[in-house]
Amino acid sequence: MSEVKFNFLVSLFNGIARHARTETKRDREQRPALDKFIKWSARFKERYPDPPNGTTAILFRLLFPEFDPERKYHMQELRLGQQVAIALGRRDDTFANWSSSGSSGCLGLEVKREMTLPSSQAPADKDEMTIHDISDFLDKLATCSPYTSEAIRRLNPTKVQRKHLMRNMYNKLNPDAAAYLTEIILKDLSYILYRVPEGTHWEDALEKYNTRSFYVLTIYDAMSAWDPSGRLWRLYKCRANLTAACNAWEAGVQATSPQLHVPIAIPKSVKGLSLQYAMSRFNQAESTVWAEVKYDGERAQIHVECVPNGQPKITIYSKSHRDSTKDRQYVHPLILRALFDKTAPCRVQQNVILDAEMVAFDRNTERIDEFWRIRCLVESTAVGVRNKQRPDERSQDNEYYNASLSSDTDGGHLALVFFDVLYLDGASLVDKPYSQRRTILESLLLFEPGSCMLSARFAIDMSSKVKAEDELAWHCARAFARFEEGLVLKVDNGRYNDPRGSPWVKMKKDYIPGLGDTLDVVFLGAGWQKKRAAGLHVTTDVWTTFYFGVVTNMNEIKKDPTVRPSFEIYFTSEYGDAVLRKGLHHLNFWLRCTDHTPYETVLKKGQKLLSYDFKLFPNVPPPRVMVNVPLLAEIYGAGFTVPRGSQRYEPRHPRITLVYPRSEKSWMEGVTNEQLDKIARAACGKEDQCQEAVDKLWANEKGPAYAGGLRGAKATAQRAGKFYTLLSKKAASRKRLRCVLDEIEMEKQVQEDERRFMSIGNLPAPQQVGEQLMAPASTPRKRRKPNAIFTVEQVACSSLFHFYRKCARESVWAESFPRHGRSRDLGSFLQGCGWIDDSISSWDGLKRGIVIAREEDMQDVKMDVQRLGSAAIRDCSARVPVWVLPVDGGGGTIGLETDVRRRTVAILE
Repeated sequence: MSEVKFNFLVSLFNGIARHARTETKRDREQRPALDKFIKWSARFKERYPDPPNGTTAILFRLLFPEFDPERKYHMQELRLGQQVAIALGRRDDTFANWSSSGSSGCLGLEVKREMTLPSSQAPADKDEMTIHDISDFLDKLATCSPYTSEAIRRLNPTKVQRKHLMRNMYNKLNPDAAAYLTEIILKDLSYILYRVPEGTHWEDALEKYNTRSFYVLTIYDAMSAWDPSGRLWRLYKCRANLTAACNAWEAGVQATSPQLHVPIAIPKSVKGLSLQYAMSRFNQAESTVWAEVKYDGERAQIHVECVPNGQPKITIYSKSHRDSTKDRQYVHPLILRALFDKTAPCRVQQNVILDAEMVAFDRNTERIDEFWRIRCLVESTAVGVRNKQRPDERSQDNEYYNASLSSDTDGGHLALVFFDVLYLDGASLVDKPYSQRRTILESLLLFEPGSCMLSARFAIDMSSKVKAEDELAWHCARAFARFEEGLVLKVDNGRYNDPRGSPWVKMKKDYIPGLGDTLDVVFLGAGWQKKRAAGLHVTTDVWTTFYFGVVTNMNEIKKDPTVRPSFEIYFTSEYGDAVLRKGLHHLNFWLRCTDHTPYETVLKKGQKLLSYDFKLFPNVPPPRVMVNVPLLAEIYGAGFTVPRGSQRYEPRHPRITLVYPRSEKSWMEGVTNEQLDKIARAACGKEDQCQEAVDKLWANEKGPAYAGGLRGAKATAQRAGKFYTLLSKKAASRKRLRCVLDEIEMEKQVQEDERRFMSIGNLPAPQQVGEQLMAPASTPRKRRKPNAIFTVEQVACSSLFHFYRKCARESVWAESFPRHGRSRDLGSFLQGCGWIDDSISSWDGLKRGIVIAREEDMQDVKMDVQRLGSAAIRDCSARVPVWVLPVDGGGGTIGLETDVRRRTVAILE
């Protein structure tokens, strides 16, 4: 019985990293990562026919570290980089620039590069480490974090210093093994396994690759390949703990039923992008679909075991399957009261597993409170590491804001809303229909308003498609009007987490086009974040994260326009229509061609380099660059929240819709900090909550959120009517809801008819290329004396460049023009010149575009322009001229006379 060498697993990682990508959209039949795993699995079984017990669990925990919630290391790249550098005998800042522009953006690869330097000493026993050694090391390393589960701590009672553990391990690893172990500690192998080739230009990373260029090995694929019978996957669905599921599989357990005190996998819901799409996810044979209210809280899977002559044992798991029993100590008495009330006979004889949502409940308003307040309540009531008594950090100079956040915990407490039962007295209920599980749940618990509640739900008759969509529209409208998070649609006869049945469909306001909370905010900077870059499979040169803020001295500016504006930057966004792959390419290209300053330069030389002052909030990571002149952007989100360490409301899950050109909208049209606070309070239902008593229309319905004043029945009915009207319209004709201050509730405003920024779809047919290119005159005109002589630098500051094909990029012109004004993609170049979309032609100072090409490629340039012009606009008033310049420097026939040796360009009339 031989143990598996860690280098054998490293060989799988290397194989996946080399073959997991293609430059084009992959064929559905192409699955290189899975094929590599299948071949590796076959070699594994030949090489290790009788592995030690626990090998399967160790392999899957190393393959998918993100599915290992028990081990926490309390280290991200900065701290881990310091620890690895010390372990290797380097300076602690050796890996400080792991994410800087031009680097790999992957700490594991930076460690590998450092260890492969000629000065590095190769480990003497690099082939001796086994996966069991690695697992033991990770267990001991995890005990250094207070967030590691008690099960790991009990196995390793002796605490060892982190630096000694790291030094002993890394000195025994070769560079490849050290690289992958580093990413395993970071719990994310995606950026090292699925990445574009090293040295790929940022434009190529966005244009030649997409998310379908990579086949990512999923845990389902891996388990199905490891066990073709499917038993391992079925066990994992009922026991969502890799150690428990894999050990049960090795022991030959056939029954795929839940196990008490082991989490059950939570079903993945489908986003309801429209009423029609939501209804299409259900079979016509379904008689009834239930619209269950989705409460804005934290998932709580509650396991209760009756102990003879003792207190029942309670275990609570979060959405990520983490044991959060101590964090949620406050709700333990609520659970016991709901299950074991002394005035009624006990309804649970042995054990039970319940599904619930833990919410914040406000006793003053008798309604469910905002999501962010859960964090405050947990930190004040938890037992253990999450118990943090927050000091009063609110300043006294903002009375309005202090009033809006005045009771983080006063008047509020944690509560539970139950919506499912999965296990009762040793019998699994996951295969029972939803209707039966709901009936059992209603008879099982003793509900108490404000503490233990039952989720509200509404039946939708599926016999008529039109009627069903109308009912769904009305139920969604009422939920949105009451400031609920949304609805979850469930089939009456559906089983829990059944992949072959109808899915759960989640209806949220921000999922439906035009209904998200929309704002105009100030765009101030850009940066890079590993998580988003890994999802896009792009390099560190691509700006993936964008920084937004609000103006803080608008009143002074209005009185005196010469006052220097001041902004607070306190949230970022990485998603939205404007930053999908093509939009992200255009936005990156556009920012590179506008005036911007590196953030590090601003720190060194001061904010005088910019046209404004700014304050970066502590919870916001520093950007890469700051724009010299602010821009205006439209964003939308799922309501508002207050992040940890902040004193401001900010959009929750903000997504970028568009960035306005300066000629279209000024940054001064964005919201101020006071306006954003008022808008957030209105959107969360905080304004005049107790203005009217609840109308019978709402009071007669079940559910905790409908028990108290929500601003009165009249205002709620008005909001519901507006949402219903919007939901009944088709997405194409729906106007965007914007947050305004004229009324408390959100009102409709007209959506922009055309998104002028970074959008080339649905545009009129192009004009003829002959009308666009500056063709020579039919008869040569007499050469005239140039009316101006410009240096290359003068031309470069007001031009965009494109080098057509490789030989043009290698010409003398490649040394003459700056890199920041170049576009490797002809389509982006034409868009930048206003030939495909006139929005970017509004750049300040943009006067021309220049294409450098060989003489023999001139016709190809015209053909490519004609091909790319399929989305060209008819109105060419905003276009700038494009000159096609031969490589040899001649070009008088197209209005340009050059002398490369003198580095001058003559512009003719």
